[in-house]
Amino acid sequence: TAPDVQGPSPLAVAKDKLAREEALTLAEALLREIIRLEDLGMRLWDPEQLMQINEAAVAADETYRAENHQIAVTAYQTLIERLEIVETRLPDLRARYRALAESALEDVNETETLKYWEILAALSPEDADIQAQWRQIQALPQISAMMTEAEHLVQADEPNAAIELLTKASELYPDWTPP
Repeated sequence: TAPDVQGPSPLAVAKDKLAREEALTLAEALLREIIRLEDLGMRLWDPEQLMQINEAAVAADETYRAENHQIAVTAYQTLIERLEIVETRLPDLRARYRALAESALEDVNETETLKYWEILAALSPEDADIQAQWRQIQALPQISAMMTEAEHLVQADEPNAAIELLTKASELYPDWTPP
C-alpha cells in the first residue's frame, strides 16, 4: 500500500514559516514608519492618506491572522513602499508649509497662521528656529485678545493702560508687527 500522505509537506511548512517571520519583520518596520510619520504630523497634512494606510495595515494584519503569510508579506511591502514615497515628499512639504505659514502671518490671518505653523513645526521637529517661532506663534490668540482689550481701554479713555497692555502683548512675540 502507498504511504498515507496527510497535511502539508515539510518544505511547504518551512516556506510558510519563513513567510510568517518575514511578515512579522515587515509589520514591525511598517509600524515604526507609521509612528514616525504620525510624529511628523501626517494627521495634519495628509489625514486621508494616513487613514487609508492604517486601514490597509489592518487588512494586512487580517490576512496574516488568516495564515495567508505570503500575501501578508506582499501587503506589508506595498505599504512600506507607499510610505517611502511619502517620506521622499517631506522636503517639498516643509517648503510648501513654510511658504503658507509665512504668507498667512504676513496677511495677519490668525487661523491660517496657527494651522500652517503647527504643520510646519510638526514636519520640522529638529529645526530649532521653526520650533522657537512656533512657540511665539502660539501666543497670537492671547495677543489678539490683548489688542482687543487695549482698544476698549482707549475707548474708555485709558490710553496709559492700553499702552501698557500693548507693550506686554509685543513682548509675547517681539518679531511680529500687528496691523
